[in-house]
Amino acid sequence: MSGLDGLGWPNPEDEPKPTKSMNTPKTAPKDTTFLGHFGWPWLCMTRWNEATSQWTYANYQVGLYEGEWTDTYFETENEPEAALKGWLPLPSLANESSDGAAGCGPNSP
Repeated sequence: MSGLDGLGWPNPEDEPKPTKSMNTPKTAPKDTTFLGHFGWPWLCMTRWNEATSQWTYANYQVGLYEGEWTDTYFETENEPEAALKGWLPLPSLANESSDGAAGCGPNSP
């Protein structure tokens, strides 16, 4: 039984196992954003923070609002380099242009 039972969250033991293997932490880039694995049941948008010499990532949170678990937000977390368990590159966007700009130009949908 998960500690999140009763909140509508899935039991981590029931989560499907990833079919794609993660890249090793030692190969994580420190000059770009990627999806990092820090032990949560989801991957987090991650980037190296040169000022603190730590990984910084956005973690999804939910709070209680008027008796309901409906107050969702992102919280910034910092972890030491050794805390990263694996990583994946960000997926490409279907409408990404050759210069990497996704839907930002005057001809964007």
